[in-house]
Amino acid sequence: MRHIYDACERRATFGAFESPTGTGKTLSVLIAAMSWIDDRRRARLAGTKLDDEDDGRDGAGETTKSAEDDEPDWLREYDAKRRKTDADETRARLRRDAETRLREKIRGGDARDSAVKNDEIDKHTAEEREFLADEYDSGAENAKEDLRTLLRDGDDESDDDDAHAAKEEDDALRPAQQVILCSRTHSQLTQVIGELKRTVFGGSVANAEEQVAVAAVAGRAQLCVNPAVKSLGSAARINERCLDMSKGKAKPGEKTKIKACPYLSKRRKAMLELKEAALAKPMDIEDLAKLGESSRACPYYAARSALPEADLVLMPYASLLHADTREILGVKLENAVVVFDEAHNLVDAVHNSYGAAVTLNQLSDVNDMLTEYVERFKTRLSANNLRYLRTLTNITRAFVKVLAKETEDESKPQKRLTTLNDFLFECGQDTVNMFSLRRYLKESKVAHKIASYGERVRSGENMSVDGVKMETIGRTKVAVAPDPNAAPRVGAVHALTSLIDALASADSDGRMIYERATPEGDPATLRFVLLDAASRFKRVVEQARSVILVGGTLAPIPELVAQLFPDLQSQTAPAPGARQLKTFTCGHIIPRDNLLPIALSAGPTGVALDFTHGARADVSVIDELGRILLNACRVSPGGACVFFPSFKYADEVYARWESTGAMASIRGVKDVYREPRDASTLEQCLRDYAASVSRGASTRNGGAVLLCVVGGKLSEGINFKDELGRLVVMVGLPYANVADAELKARMDHLDTGPGNQGRGRAYYEALCMRGVNQSIGRAIRHVGDYACILLCDKRWGAFGSATNGSRTKAAKALPEWIEQRLVVPQRNYGEAHGRVAQFFRAREAKQGH
Repeated sequence: MRHIYDACERRATFGAFESPTGTGKTLSVLIAAMSWIDDRRRARLAGTKLDDEDDGRDGAGETTKSAEDDEPDWLREYDAKRRKTDADETRARLRRDAETRLREKIRGGDARDSAVKNDEIDKHTAEEREFLADEYDSGAENAKEDLRTLLRDGDDESDDDDAHAAKEEDDALRPAQQVILCSRTHSQLTQVIGELKRTVFGGSVANAEEQVAVAAVAGRAQLCVNPAVKSLGSAARINERCLDMSKGKAKPGEKTKIKACPYLSKRRKAMLELKEAALAKPMDIEDLAKLGESSRACPYYAARSALPEADLVLMPYASLLHADTREILGVKLENAVVVFDEAHNLVDAVHNSYGAAVTLNQLSDVNDMLTEYVERFKTRLSANNLRYLRTLTNITRAFVKVLAKETEDESKPQKRLTTLNDFLFECGQDTVNMFSLRRYLKESKVAHKIASYGERVRSGENMSVDGVKMETIGRTKVAVAPDPNAAPRVGAVHALTSLIDALASADSDGRMIYERATPEGDPATLRFVLLDAASRFKRVVEQARSVILVGGTLAPIPELVAQLFPDLQSQTAPAPGARQLKTFTCGHIIPRDNLLPIALSAGPTGVALDFTHGARADVSVIDELGRILLNACRVSPGGACVFFPSFKYADEVYARWESTGAMASIRGVKDVYREPRDASTLEQCLRDYAASVSRGASTRNGGAVLLCVVGGKLSEGINFKDELGRLVVMVGLPYANVADAELKARMDHLDTGPGNQGRGRAYYEALCMRGVNQSIGRAIRHVGDYACILLCDKRWGAFGSATNGSRTKAAKALPEWIEQRLVVPQRNYGEAHGRVAQFFRAREAKQGH
């Protein structure tokens, strides 16, 4: 906790802290960060000058401090109370003013609605009002999407009148310091809320002064409580419909015209109360959604409006990493401490946030929608709008042409990589100003109008008759079965805009990949891949007060830091104001003898365990692995998780074991399950595995074996605690295919520039070891847990190689608490197997079995 607190306190810190699962990592981070928030809040109320908040630093802070020391205690106490009272009164006044303005808008909105009802608008005019793009001036500063704009009820003047007051309110209510905690999934953030509630900062003590305000940020798909919108299914359709309804737009031609969302329109007081409730007591997104549903107020916009006032903000990686999303949500990184939990995923998260992909079918859909849109509104669109839309149409058609040609050419590789400039040249679009087009799409928000109009045209063409979907074939309408997996057309438009946004990057930042259609049904795709995560993550580091990475298995930490902020590596004596690296690795709290990791370089018959790509198909190696697993299953209780480097190799090994009878022998000791490729059957597989382990608990060596894959669903985020993971077997080292075009391009990019030779190889090796560390980390989940880990590959260390204390490169990349316990047998496999049997006998004796 002290290290986390120091990283918060010292501005310009880049911290990386590793603490194994079960050691209280999340609770430690919360207590340290919230203590820092509370200490600084108390210091400001007491009138203490904080060094990094003093605008006139040149010795002024020291002078002020010495002057305050001369004041009597009663005067300092009075001044502290006065400051607290002034702060409370200011906050209350601003909230009263905000509520007053909202009430005035409600009254004004009622009068406007009654006037609109008396004014019948024909369908043609209503269609133009809904879908026609606004005038666009490329030389003007267009206003960005603002929360208050989305919350208004058609009053275009009201926002202008109180814009200054609104900005003053946001700035005044925003805490002086804010902690933004990000994780990969909403379920992980829900666990953070649970941990916070256990502390004084989360309300464990009623009316405690230390309690902090918390805001949990999520997307519309997670927080929408309007049944008519939620029923649309896809996130793309929910987003589009929400935007329509939040602006009070009716759908022309519908029998029931919904002018605005009933959870948003005329619900501003309820929205304000929901926001205050969210800030008063920590809530996860499920709690917030339930409260929003019962109070008939929108949880999504309530969460967004609560964000500026929160001391602690919880949000997924993607919401913070992408600059445009941060801007839309109103997230300000200045003076904020940003904490990334489960940070081993962070590099991939950055790549995914700035990657883009569009399929051939999506491009064809966009081409159709653009043609329909321009044809319908060409007489009403401004010259600027028409010019940009025709450019967009030409680009779309060019992409369709080159991708269709690529996928039809059987001589082309499955994946072909090219630079951004070469790709645009191949498409004949190298003269297009992508920066200008990107700005137009962002500021005009025309993509939303095109997508909405395209959906309306599709719904008009494929109308329903008595609940039966109809499609037009030739001149005849026929009934067809609805396709439950049909992708919404709105997603196609946004996929293209994301690709155009990516094409405005520097040529060295990324690569374009042509992916041909596959016999398995994968569609032809154009994909942009970001080569260097640091080029985008740098913006977060430079804007935030401090950035802290935490995780259970961050090793190898130096390579992770190099991927995200390589400038830190060369700062042996950082200049004033430069980012400073702070790292800390925490050992596990389990007793030392609760974990037995063993490196196996050979099996029972002496066959060397060589699982390199060229040698692992040798049947003698596969057979030896089968003997090792069978022997280990005979002496180990509960469940055994076996991790293979790929699904393909797992299939090869399984087929060999079936043909030789090795699998039948293993099944004679434990039930055997395999990780399914289809995610929909994964939960059932886990239930069956857990049931077999539970049944085997009554016998000494019963249980089950689960054959998993590194990088699969079971290698991360799954808790194999206690009997579910008494034995973990790592087969080989899961190095990626170095010939893969995307991986090779990323490695080559990292090697460019003076002093960077070897960065590509280091990245390649770190990918492998991060997969290993995540997989073996599925076991040992709490202080009383125990497990044995068998590392099957000669690259972990040959028998007898540990006599001089040396470790292989792979062994050194293990988490420190595992590497310290790693056993490399002196003589042979028999010694290793004896240790395994003795380990489990000792654990059983200790537990009184």
